[in-house]
Amino acid sequence: MISEVKRSLSEHISKKMQILLKIIFAYMTLLIVISFSGCTIKSTYHFRSNNLNANYKKNIILIHGLNSDTKIWDSKFIDKISKQYKRNVYTFEYPTNLIDFFNENDSYGNIVNQLKLFIDKNQLNNIIFICHSQGGIIAQKYILQNLNKINTDKLILLGTPSIGSVLADYANFFPFSSIHLSN
Repeated sequence: MISEVKRSLSEHISKKMQILLKIIFAYMTLLIVISFSGCTIKSTYHFRSNNLNANYKKNIILIHGLNSDTKIWDSKFIDKISKQYKRNVYTFEYPTNLIDFFNENDSYGNIVNQLKLFIDKNQLNNIIFICHSQGGIIAQKYILQNLNKINTDKLILLGTPSIGSVLADYANFFPFSSIHLSN
């Protein structure tokens, strides 16, 4: 009797899991189709400086999250933190749309490298990173890869999945995800 209940319950859970996986697969397929419609794979990295002041020797770098861009950082917010903290403010834009994840050049390793090149080229020090979501992962990777350089003053994370995300677990079902998750 107990074994029949266990078997029945196991079959019920198994059917629910299959349905859930089918829904997730259908949703991801839809996202992929939408992403490819009319899009081209293009890696673009932009750094914007906002009202630089030669007297400010300290810096803030704003890094956006997944499926976003630098427009999330309101210009009034940028002006306010620049004046209040007497720091130059830069925004870092990198490719984050689903289409970009099919491009090996847009792995975390390459994104972090682009960030490092900009910081080194401009000799930025005393940096406060303010990061949303995936942007926090990028900043953390930058800091960990550059421990020999103490150029980071603070790291402020806004909604960054520092211990992982359930959505990242589902990404393992797709062959292209290993490029990004391993970097």
